[in-house]
Amino acid sequence: MYHAIVKREIHRSFHNVSTGNYDAVLRGTAPNLRHRFIGNHALGGERHNVDGFRRWLERVGRLSPHFRFKINDTIVAGMPWNTRAVVH
Repeated sequence: MYHAIVKREIHRSFHNVSTGNYDAVLRGTAPNLRHRFIGNHALGGERHNVDGFRRWLERVGRLSPHFRFKINDTIVAGMPWNTRAVVH
């Protein structure tokens, strides 16, 4: 049940990113987040705090205003205090 809730929230967050609703994404973000976007390009790299993640979201919106994420698969594992998620 916990993993299903996390998966639903992840999908909601990706929808919010795609529609530019960054405040909704950041509202539930842990202050010690670790966000990684794979690739050697303008959006690639890793962020370690909410401010860095906000700047990344804003950059996504600036560079690709019509960009929409399409989720193919989501894997959630771990316990509530140590949850890991991978989105493809």
